[in-house]
Amino acid sequence: MKHLFYKAISLLLAGLLLLSLTSCGADTEPESSGTEPESSGIEAGIEDTAVSSGRGRFVESALEQPGDGRISSALTEAGGKLRFGKYESGDGGESWTETAIPAAVSKLAEDARTSVSISWGPDGEAFYVCDEHSENSNDVTYYYYYVEADGTERELDISIPEAPEGMAANTIAFKSVILPDGSIAALDNYNCLMHIDQNTGEILHSIRYNYSGDTYYSNCYVVENALILNVYTYDGQLLELYDLDTWEKMPRDEVLNSFIKEPDGRTYLESFSYDPNDLPFGCSGTIQDIFTCPGEDAVYIATRRGLYRHVLGGTAMERVMEGSMYSLGDPSRYISDLMKTASGDFYATCSDDSDGSESILRWHYDPDQPAAPETELQIFAMFDNSELRRAASIYQRENPDVKISVEIGIEKHKDWTLAQVSQALMETVKEGGGPDIILLDGMPYRQFIENGLLEDITGLTGGLGVLQNLASAFDVEGRSYIVPARFSVPIIIGDKDVLASVTDLGSFAGQIEALNKAEPEKNVFALHESLLMEKLAVGSSAAWYREDGSIDREKLSEFMQLCARIYKAGSANPDTLPMSYSPGNCGSLIAGGWAQISRDTVNNHMTFTSMLATEEKYGLGHIALCGQAEKVFTPYCLMGISSTGGNKELSADFLKLALSSGAQSIAPGSENLPVNETALRKMLGQEDISGFGGPRVDDGQYFVQCRTASEEQIDEFLDFVGTLETPSYGSENLYSALTKSGAAYLKGEIELEAALDRIIAAES
Repeated sequence: MKHLFYKAISLLLAGLLLLSLTSCGADTEPESSGTEPESSGIEAGIEDTAVSSGRGRFVESALEQPGDGRISSALTEAGGKLRFGKYESGDGGESWTETAIPAAVSKLAEDARTSVSISWGPDGEAFYVCDEHSENSNDVTYYYYYVEADGTERELDISIPEAPEGMAANTIAFKSVILPDGSIAALDNYNCLMHIDQNTGEILHSIRYNYSGDTYYSNCYVVENALILNVYTYDGQLLELYDLDTWEKMPRDEVLNSFIKEPDGRTYLESFSYDPNDLPFGCSGTIQDIFTCPGEDAVYIATRRGLYRHVLGGTAMERVMEGSMYSLGDPSRYISDLMKTASGDFYATCSDDSDGSESILRWHYDPDQPAAPETELQIFAMFDNSELRRAASIYQRENPDVKISVEIGIEKHKDWTLAQVSQALMETVKEGGGPDIILLDGMPYRQFIENGLLEDITGLTGGLGVLQNLASAFDVEGRSYIVPARFSVPIIIGDKDVLASVTDLGSFAGQIEALNKAEPEKNVFALHESLLMEKLAVGSSAAWYREDGSIDREKLSEFMQLCARIYKAGSANPDTLPMSYSPGNCGSLIAGGWAQISRDTVNNHMTFTSMLATEEKYGLGHIALCGQAEKVFTPYCLMGISSTGGNKELSADFLKLALSSGAQSIAPGSENLPVNETALRKMLGQEDISGFGGPRVDDGQYFVQCRTASEEQIDEFLDFVGTLETPSYGSENLYSALTKSGAAYLKGEIELEAALDRIIAAES
């Protein structure tokens, strides 16, 4: 794979510091001499067996997933055949046949209230857990059966620990493991690991933490003579080792435990582009799948970044497959039950959020394939981003001859400030190097445009169905250089007559004061100091920046003084301020009686339907967040093409795919709103029978019922979105200083001029 090198540059940071950036790409990818799916040479760090200068790589294909899910098992290989539920395949998943199950299990499974899970042993042994729900109550009876490889069946009487007082009955949960001697390692519902005799059902050993404590187990795996226990604590995830002969704890594998704390090995994707709204912005279908293989002394970990292999006691992690080249890297695909067959192929089950489909993925190693595509598309992002990862994965699948590499700035340069990374990137692009595509979230995109570092992409969005007012909001002198893939809408919810008189931050402050005067005992705009600054700054910060990037002190001072008026009048009774602020349900503060006017954000299907429901129940309305800037929206996944990148045509193709309705149509989840109108309508029109509620200020409870939005309501919202024209703008340093020094000013702890000095100094 080709590497991108930043040249050494000088930065003025309290003096001239000579800094150098030394490579671009999602990972450091050293030379690898081996092209086999398994490499025997382990060195310190991450050894990349997925990419080499030779030939040979895994090829992904999708297979039909059998079964109805009522009799389930993890996808595995047993007795030389693939097993999935009660189905088996002798041809690598191309076809499936139903297998016989114990007669007693079959009879139980006839009742729709009974569920059955199967754990398979390497030679075809099977352990069945059956949960039978009674007809007239929630009582559950549990049955356990064991079948030897030769077909011998027996029911096991397993006296598992009793459930904690007041909790549902206990049973064996998650995926049990049949050990090399045929015995069973199983987790119950309440944090107990049991070693069970397969002949008698006797619990031979157990490891248990307090159910209500700070440690819990999620799964277990076996390798050689050790059991691996996946443990979560308040301090994070751990992989503990236990000796299968003594069941005593073994020393931890520090290489393995260090890896799962790094971005490559985490259970989730760091998909948070800088967000002044502080919204939860995750990805659909987080992934970390750990598995082991009979006959191997290795542990496999599959994450969004790739599939990795580690020999216990070794000094490195091998990357077997790079996530971005396969469905592993697509956050809209939930991938689980990864396993490896004796032939060296990898399999996994896959649920696709974009269309609701279920499949089995197969990765087959083809020695005749080039180890890596000859063409590479390089992308730089300050923060990781699920939208970017999704688009990259889809583009990779549709264009297997193009390699997409992604560098995450805050990961590559952990000791640098965001300003240093941004400045270094600008210098590199000026000198003719750098990536092909730049994700500009968290970076001063205005400076990139002013310095001629972004390619003119005027006309690129034509015919894609993108909301043109949002795309054109970044135009300079009629030319386009940036386009957002997602956005959110900061709004004010409240009485319609009150909102009708609000046109800017000054008139908003006036209305807050009027409401306070009318009912001085009630809170009007109930936000704590730092939240108030943060939420209102989104509607004003774009107006504070001069053309040279400096802050207009006069405009910032005006904002601070208006916030002081709103703070003083909005929180008449500080003792009744809500303990926290959640943007998950629009209007929740009003519904709970905590405030009369609420600053909220519509960023997905849930916030949209909760806004509609709150307005209908309480006779409210909404307007765009008013401030010193007009008609503001918050952009996400801001994409531009480097003016000096070498693959402009491919870059344009990538942006078009990222903005297409197919790439933007996913399950609603916590994603922000898509800029593609077709995808946006699909998200907003999701069927909804949910509701939300919580505590009221008077110690009571409230509940608001949501319902599916009508076409008319969706049309009205899109008309509203069509009026937005100003993207919010501001650096992390600016917003951080506002929430600290600005909040201190609101509380009277420092004077206005001192607060302004600190905020402007932080931005400088």
